[in-house]
Amino acid sequence: MATVAKRAREKWFSAHIVLVIVPKVRANRAAVDVWENIVLIKAVNAAAAKRKAASIGRLHARRSKADASIEFRGVRAVVDVLPSPTGKAKWNEILESGAEVSCNKLQFASSREFSRFMKMLRAKAELLW
Repeated sequence: MATVAKRAREKWFSAHIVLVIVPKVRANRAAVDVWENIVLIKAVNAAAAKRKAASIGRLHARRSKADASIEFRGVRAVVDVLPSPTGKAKWNEILESGAEVSCNKLQFASSREFSRFMKMLRAKAELLW
């Protein structure tokens, strides 16, 4: 019965998972290519959602001998997903934890700018798509 009670307390969060593309052949440039994947997480609170998101981020990381590796760099933010203002939405029944909501590909001029981004500070970045 504890599991049923826990599920009843769970709510939806969106988590911003940050992955960095690391090319095998590094050009002489300071730019950092980043994917920010926004995924849905169902959890009892934001801390639990962040742990689940980090686990998903580690699953997305991959090593490549050919072109580039993808490194998980952290969960930048966890945000409540609010229900429909009318209260009539049925979408909550069909969402799945870990479903990707959106994705951004960003390029930072330097690792310092990327570091500022991860700390939720103002950073210079180019949105590639």
